[in-house]
Amino acid sequence: MNVFISDCRRDIAHARTLDVWLTGQDVSTFFAQCDFGAGQP
Repeated sequence: MNVFISDCRRDIAHARTLDVWLTGQDVSTFFAQCDFGAGQP
C-alpha cells in the first residue's frame, strides 16, 4: 500500500509522526509540502 501525505509547514511534525507510524506498518509514504498563504484553501 502507498500513502500520499500532503502537509503545510506548520504541520510537518504531525506529518513526520504519521510517516513513522505508517512506515512501521509496512506502508510506503511520499510527501508533498505546501505553503498556502492566509485565506487560501
